[in-house]
Amino acid sequence: MTFLNRLWIPCLAALALPVLNLTGARAQGAVDGKPIPVKITRENGAFHLMRDGKPYFIKGAGGDGSKPELKRLGANSFRTWGSDNLGAQLDAAEKLGMTVTIGIWLGHPDQGFDYGNAKQVADQLEMARQAVLKYRNHPALLMWGIGNEMENGIKGDTAPMWNAVNAIAAMVKQLDPNHPTMTVIAEIGDNKVKGINQYGKDIDVIGINSYGGGPSIPTRYAAAGGVKPYVITEFGPPGTWESPKNSFNMSPELTSTEKAKRYAQTWSEAIAGQKMCLGGYAFTWGNKQEASATWFGMLLPDGSRLGAADALEQLWTGKAPAHPVPNLETLKVVGSDQVSPGATVEATIAVSSPGGDPLKVEWLLSGEGKHLTAGEAEPAPSTYTTAIVESDAKHAKVKMPEYGGNYRLFAFVRDTHGGAAVANVPLLVKGGADAPVPAGRRVKLPFTVYSEASGDQPFIPSGYMGNTSAIKMQADCTDNPHAGKTCLKVDYSAKDNWAGVFWQDPANDWGDKMGGANLAGATRLTFWARGEKGGEAISFFMGGIASNKPFFDTAEAKLLVSGLTKEWKQYSIDLRGKDLSRIKSGFGWSLAANGSPITFYLDDVRYEGATAGDASVPPGKTVKLPFAVYAEAGGPQLFAPSGYMGNSTAIKMDDASTTKPHTGKTCLKVEYTASDNWGGVFWQDPANDWGDKMGGANLTGASKLSFWVRGEKGGEEVTFFLGGIASDKPYFDTTSVKPPVTTLTQEWKRVTIDLTGRDLTRIKSGFGWSLAAKGSPITFYLDDIVYE
Repeated sequence: MTFLNRLWIPCLAALALPVLNLTGARAQGAVDGKPIPVKITRENGAFHLMRDGKPYFIKGAGGDGSKPELKRLGANSFRTWGSDNLGAQLDAAEKLGMTVTIGIWLGHPDQGFDYGNAKQVADQLEMARQAVLKYRNHPALLMWGIGNEMENGIKGDTAPMWNAVNAIAAMVKQLDPNHPTMTVIAEIGDNKVKGINQYGKDIDVIGINSYGGGPSIPTRYAAAGGVKPYVITEFGPPGTWESPKNSFNMSPELTSTEKAKRYAQTWSEAIAGQKMCLGGYAFTWGNKQEASATWFGMLLPDGSRLGAADALEQLWTGKAPAHPVPNLETLKVVGSDQVSPGATVEATIAVSSPGGDPLKVEWLLSGEGKHLTAGEAEPAPSTYTTAIVESDAKHAKVKMPEYGGNYRLFAFVRDTHGGAAVANVPLLVKGGADAPVPAGRRVKLPFTVYSEASGDQPFIPSGYMGNTSAIKMQADCTDNPHAGKTCLKVDYSAKDNWAGVFWQDPANDWGDKMGGANLAGATRLTFWARGEKGGEAISFFMGGIASNKPFFDTAEAKLLVSGLTKEWKQYSIDLRGKDLSRIKSGFGWSLAANGSPITFYLDDVRYEGATAGDASVPPGKTVKLPFAVYAEAGGPQLFAPSGYMGNSTAIKMDDASTTKPHTGKTCLKVEYTASDNWGGVFWQDPANDWGDKMGGANLTGASKLSFWVRGEKGGEEVTFFLGGIASDKPYFDTTSVKPPVTTLTQEWKRVTIDLTGRDLTRIKSGFGWSLAAKGSPITFYLDDIVYE
């Protein structure tokens, strides 16, 4: 499993870092201090970690949760997966009396790194050198963790990789004789231990990430020929990859109470008292979306601690927690866990409070996660906030979505002392419409794509196009940056042909994997650029993955700069009215050479929202949800059905029809009396306005627009939509959605338009329909048109 620091992946030769400090010169920004020496000794067959001459057994975890709280549990150390910007973490650890195993992130072959490429390997060695030079003297440093699970992406000979890892370990020993070296592997099969023994003479410790197999590590490590000391660098409950499947191929998840026992079992049977073991790091001290929102995590997102924290506190301190967390024994479905669209499901839980605290239970329905491999970062699936129709501390009734597919019903239990328990149960909706493709990860505006070489970059410049061998990009260029210390230098060395690069999430993906950012609310993409000579013609863009791919960009926009200047200039791509709910290609450039190479520079690439006083996007009227476009004749209606289109003379609408309404006394009857041509109607605010007047509703918080519809005869084909006024008008719709054609039946049918991640701050066209006649008039009925 990987914790995935979002790094500039050095998987392409064009992204090579300059080789510097080959003689061990002090790294820029290096931490000064007096290192505390750490050695490994062996006595009577048992290995010991000695820090400042005293025995030191690792009691720790990895993750981004509160370190003071981790210390309170009895922990003395934490690990990282990468070495970027660790100064503050190391200083905090020193103040707490804790240590840090610093990870040095190494390239993974399944992410494009080639251990047979001498330049990539040399660049990686230099990157590791810089990390060692920077942090080797910090008093909180315990040891170096060189790489994490790189072997998973290799098919065939692993010797080149282990040789590269050992070369880094040898370099570390030369520059820093005070701290041991370790490399981390995923479990111990496939001759991994043998490979490290054979090629890794400068690797002092083997780090092992093990979950379901954690308790048996001592026996299996000996059988695998283990001769070096080991650290269990990740442990916790069984992973999804090693859990059984139910009848509809979902993995039931252990309750947090059951997981606590698994953490304790691995600690007691594979770590504590083992002669080959130097300690362990639990995973994860925090929370992580992986298959579900709670599969791996000792804390909930609000910081509430779960049973695993209590279990390790007792093992690490020898004392029971003062305020034990709740116990959640079971979460069960009453009846079948496979239901029809819109069905009601009932579930019960059995909980108790060991400390006698009052308990509060929260229920939540979500979609199923993607179960990505190797711990890849996953976007959270959609949640259905209105699905819980009845609940208390013992049971809940849930109205399932109209979409077919897999779901999880969660129960979160909290006490009054920061303790919690959680469980979920898998559910299947059989049949129904396909659920919309989920939105990307919600991010906060302004949102940076690139601003500084050492910064955290969510999008990776991995989508190389055209004549890729002629592209070279230097992310840490110090030649006259616009702001900060660095800018991005782009060289295209050919005199003809073309090339370009997409910034992608995930890296190297063209629409086959889930990912991307939910940038709803952004009104523009801004960046600074300059040319080496001036006059360079460059196209800049965002989006671009078409809807024929499973995970496409929900918007795209382009800007052609006909000639850059030699001085920095800011450019802006207008995003108003765009659906930014899932942007997987966050930025990009392309160019065509005209007889000579091209060099240009980029800096401060970011998505921005409307700023205070920005009159370009005034929000609509704030309304209360649920919000009805139409519910009953004579009721209050913000939107007026005034935007007639097409053959408008053939359209008749009666909003007080009493012909078999879905609910109440009336419904809306729509007649298109022609036998050819087409027609349609927008519900507008203000009436008869197509974007020239201020108005609309601020529907922020709505997750869907639902309505009921039936045909006079059945088989009628009608398209329903919302939004549609484009950003070339002064007062445009901040989003627009046009699902596929709906085929009607004679019975009432509920239709739902998903609005997850949409920018709903100003909706002027609240609802609409259109149709094309096919030889005969068409009549249909609408009722209960509601934003929820």
